[in-house]
Amino acid sequence: MTGKFPAQAQSLWACLLHLGGAVAQRLRGFESAEPEKTVKRSSRRTGVNLQFFPVQPTPLGLKGASSPFFVAPARRNRWHFSGSLLVSKENIPRPLLFSLTQFYATIPVTKTFGETPMLYYAAPMEGFTDRVWRQTHQKWFGAQGAADLYYAPFISPPENRVLIKKKMAELAPEANPGAPVIPQLLAKDGELAAWMIGQLRALGYTEVNLNLGCPAGTVTAKGKGSGMLRDLAKVDAFLDGVFSHAEGPVSVKTRLGVEKPEEFAAILEIYSRYPISELTIHPRVMRQQYRGQADRAAFAAALPRCTMPVCYNGDVTTAAQLHALEKEFPALSGIMVGRGLIADPALFRKARGGAPATKEELRGYLTDLYHGYTELFGSAGCAISRMKGHWFYLIHCFAGAEKLEKQLKKLREPWEYEVVVNQIFTLPLVEND
Repeated sequence: MTGKFPAQAQSLWACLLHLGGAVAQRLRGFESAEPEKTVKRSSRRTGVNLQFFPVQPTPLGLKGASSPFFVAPARRNRWHFSGSLLVSKENIPRPLLFSLTQFYATIPVTKTFGETPMLYYAAPMEGFTDRVWRQTHQKWFGAQGAADLYYAPFISPPENRVLIKKKMAELAPEANPGAPVIPQLLAKDGELAAWMIGQLRALGYTEVNLNLGCPAGTVTAKGKGSGMLRDLAKVDAFLDGVFSHAEGPVSVKTRLGVEKPEEFAAILEIYSRYPISELTIHPRVMRQQYRGQADRAAFAAALPRCTMPVCYNGDVTTAAQLHALEKEFPALSGIMVGRGLIADPALFRKARGGAPATKEELRGYLTDLYHGYTELFGSAGCAISRMKGHWFYLIHCFAGAEKLEKQLKKLREPWEYEVVVNQIFTLPLVEND
């Protein structure tokens, strides 16, 4: 079967740093300009105490001293807020101001256990690692802290083969300047997936990742994601349909099985029949969801049997854990981090020998995320819902934030969000590795 699908020729950008390895051949970027827009929202609620923040009169209303926001005169019992946490053209994430050549040339090589430094990937996380986050993360944590590859949250190919503009906007080249992005597909029809891969190639993407690892019940019930691992004949037919019709590198993200890790031997036998450019293994089974511990022992047992480049994913939250994985498995093509990178956006920078995130960086990072989501959704209220997900992980960067965490979960209005965030940033940062 392997001979049926010869390896595809790949080419490197001449300007990129020679990182070596198969996955180093998939780095690319785009340039674009983003629209400028100012959004104002209003609130009928005044449940948050404002006395903690000194204010002074201005022609626009009241200006806060800690993180300026403006309170316009009340009209019809409505308070209108337009402030530093809402969208302004000065704070919308911009296209990166450096080239990819500069980007990779400035990454310090501090941990090299093989012939080349380990590559760090940002995992695809629905509701987190979208285009707003990818651009904002690069802007605030720069070359040293950026991921080598950003995997985009999965998209499903339309059965009628008519692309939906709104969904494709996430992967539009102009929306991803400077970011080396890998699209991910969630599908169970191999020929349909191959068609979608062709559409993504037309946009300029060289590699596409197949999702055989998502454990969400709404996904697995349809026989997609890790739900496909229930029937290995379907996995084989799916991959045959993809590789029979698609050109170029195709990688796979998988779990160890459905019920128990021992299932992976049979799964890997099927994967080995196809020219998978890279296999990302999350060493849990579908039934675990994200509970319990990632099974490092099962991963270690499977790794020698893998004939393709292998990336590790699962339960990596500190720089020390990244370094431990590099030492234990120096032959890995990369290490993928999801929740750990959301909880500590400077994680990769620390792993490369850089400094932890400062309070100023976190403030700018979170402000730009909020602005970007407000612009994306056209609503500060919707942006707040998205920001609550980020704060669920980030709140633990601040010492003594338990009470404010409860307020953050309950608030709904933009002005409430601004006030609570202002209070959070009066707290000291927690020291960690």
